[in-house]
Amino acid sequence: MKHPSCCLFFLLVFWGSGNLAHGNADDTVEAESPFEEDEVDAYLQQADSGGNCSDSYPDMLLYCWIGFNAAMMAAQEENWCYWPLIARIYSDLSECTDYAAHQLHCYWPNPEMERFFLRIHMDFFSSCPAPSAPFSDPPMGHIIVMTLVPTCLIAPAIALLIWKNSRPHVENVDLMKR
Repeated sequence: MKHPSCCLFFLLVFWGSGNLAHGNADDTVEAESPFEEDEVDAYLQQADSGGNCSDSYPDMLLYCWIGFNAAMMAAQEENWCYWPLIARIYSDLSECTDYAAHQLHCYWPNPEMERFFLRIHMDFFSSCPAPSAPFSDPPMGHIIVMTLVPTCLIAPAIALLIWKNSRPHVENVDLMKR
């Protein structure tokens, strides 16, 4: 992806993917989540950087990456483009970066996080095929017909309206007497 906003869009679209199993297609055993809030809290206390966002957040991104990288290596490279297997791992990474930002009182998303996710996408998902567009332009003949028919009906509709309004109004006397 070429723009940070694309990364952010991808991240937000797949934010809460649920408890999807990852591994081989034949293996339906759900893997343990690499992200645990208690571990992040312990890491923050151990880092002892004073909770400064600009100083500590890059270290926390590295911490989140370690769990993500281990899970991706366990998923094997040939499965990296298969979203049902990767969704949980990716979601855990996203949750880890969000939780770390919250604990450090950083904005989320932020430029550092966007660069981090762009790097993740370049490293792990750059060889994945782009999803095909579900819609394409209709044939030119259909476009022409769909444009010309309403356009050609405008003149007769205006003529009918003028003709209808130019006739003298004849009031129904019988209706008035009732």
